[in-house]
Amino acid sequence: MQLTHNSLLQGGKYRIERVLGQGGFGITYLGEQVALGRKVAIKEFFMKEYCNRDAETSHVSVGSQGSREAVDRFKLKFIKEAQLIAALNHPNIIRIHDIFEENGTAYYIMEYQECGSLSDYLEARGALDEAEALSFIRQIADALKYIHERKINHLDVKPGNILLNEDNNAVLIDFGLSKRYDDEGNQTSTTPVGISHGYAPLEQYKRGGVGVFSPATDIYSLGATLYKLLTGNTPPEANDVMESKGVASLGSNVSKKTSDAVRKAMQPSRQDRPQSIDEFLALLGNEKVKREKKTKTAKTAWWAKAENGNKVEQTNTDEATVFGDDAGGEQSKERVVLKRGRRNWKKWLAISGGAIVSFFVLIMAIGIFSGEEDDAYELELKHLEDLNKSIGGYEEGHPWVDLGLSVKWATYNIGAIFPGNYGDYYAWGETIQKSEYTFANSKTSGKNLGDISGKPQYDVARKAWKGKWRMPTSDEFEELDKKCTWQWTNINGHDGYKVTGPNKNSIFLPAAVYFEDSRWLPKYYGRYWTSSPIESSSNTDAALSYFFQRDFHYSTAFDRYEKHSVRAVME
Repeated sequence: MQLTHNSLLQGGKYRIERVLGQGGFGITYLGEQVALGRKVAIKEFFMKEYCNRDAETSHVSVGSQGSREAVDRFKLKFIKEAQLIAALNHPNIIRIHDIFEENGTAYYIMEYQECGSLSDYLEARGALDEAEALSFIRQIADALKYIHERKINHLDVKPGNILLNEDNNAVLIDFGLSKRYDDEGNQTSTTPVGISHGYAPLEQYKRGGVGVFSPATDIYSLGATLYKLLTGNTPPEANDVMESKGVASLGSNVSKKTSDAVRKAMQPSRQDRPQSIDEFLALLGNEKVKREKKTKTAKTAWWAKAENGNKVEQTNTDEATVFGDDAGGEQSKERVVLKRGRRNWKKWLAISGGAIVSFFVLIMAIGIFSGEEDDAYELELKHLEDLNKSIGGYEEGHPWVDLGLSVKWATYNIGAIFPGNYGDYYAWGETIQKSEYTFANSKTSGKNLGDISGKPQYDVARKAWKGKWRMPTSDEFEELDKKCTWQWTNINGHDGYKVTGPNKNSIFLPAAVYFEDSRWLPKYYGRYWTSSPIESSSNTDAALSYFFQRDFHYSTAFDRYEKHSVRAVME
């Protein structure tokens, strides 16, 4: 439930006009700062899956104690994110006017930008000419240089996170994935890492990959953004860039200097990229590009055309891709979609609500802000909502689904907080993640342990989630295989199987990324440990895992030292 029209906050200081958008972690409203008579964007922390609102008092409450702990953790992240942005003062970074707690939740007040994002601009106009694209990129580069000087990485630079103000200048938003670092370059918090496919470099796919400060990570995303502006195409994913040993030429209409700068910025290896914004700008050439400044009345031609006599439709998108601990994106954006070839243009606004990091709807989102057509953490909300309807209850704060089988299945992996998130990875029979997974450091290879389901010293599901949760046996995975319908699908950029039980309830098993032969394989395979070992006179080094790809799924043996996902079950 959302705040209603004319609701007041801070004793009447702010008035709600309407909802701009809602995500898994929050709701963004168009509001008015009453005393000044100015429009503002108001972001409210509201975890869609766990929060309830009293219709009369607007007070936000949370159901269970287990959920309360998670909600409090993400609310603190929400507040810290707002404080981070509020401390910044740069013309190309969104400004926050106020932060406060009220109604049992938290809010922050932002500038309201009504001219849409660079994604909207591209959708309306197609690829930009080089001078205009470079003008926007230099503005965002200046904003990144400013935050890099303060040991902050943005970690989610992309056209959807760049708004255009009334003067047609670029404004960077969405610091939900950002990280702070100390003077030695080490991260000062363990906030999650998010992924916007096509814009995130390879290190962001790796747990701990951005644990040390490096401007080169943002520079990759800035180069990918320039690629998008110049070609109109979503950049290739980092894994494809690595396999192709870089991105292809940007075409004959782009100068060699700019094309080479993009290729250099998008090098798979971090050390091969420019190491500072100044180095990147030097590749582009430091000459300033002159652009006509738009006035408030004129705005921009594209926006004026979109506004002229058109109906406004409002939609919600959650954007953000999350990895490991998860992460979310930030600020709301208004999206303008111009349908070419029609006499009546249609404008629709969408503002991602949410902030901070991910959760079961990050969960309904993976996203909170992945970002548009390019983000593979662009959520299929309808699909996730269908899955969410299958939830039968909670055990120790984690939701389960009754598929009509002998056991109930968790809705997401151990270490995850929403269905599409890959979660954490474990060697068989181990309950703690490691930096390396080798035969030599395996704790269970060569041991006759029997089935480990429910044994907390070996069963990570029981150890991590407690209660009735445990790892599934190979027979229980076989039951899932034989009695359910498996449909290969994609949720927010995550490939995997929607598994529907005899009673029509469903769960989603993402094809979770894993590391093999010195490379990450992001979304083509799934490997899920069962609790069942292979124990014979000739082999005590293997265990059964459920293995799948788009065209097959079956149980097979893997070495126990390998790292796989875990999906829990309960009686």
